[in-house]
Amino acid sequence: MDNTTAEVFSNNTAFKSKLKHIDVRQEWVRVLRDKNIVIPKHVPTLDNLADLFTKILPEVTFVGLRDRMMIPLPRT
Repeated sequence: MDNTTAEVFSNNTAFKSKLKHIDVRQEWVRVLRDKNIVIPKHVPTLDNLADLFTKILPEVTFVGLRDRMMIPLPRT
């Protein structure tokens, strides 16, 4: 994950939210974490393939992630 808020929730370092749907999700994440089903880890943008679909990236970063996900085209 590269979302700071998600990291705070998954590490149980956030105060309870006033939004019920967030509290329910946070409890589910806590259960998964405590049972070692999910171990949250930070993924920097340069390694996060999902960023191809969610962020406007510099060309170099975009091409690097794209090439990791797809077969690079031969250079002519």
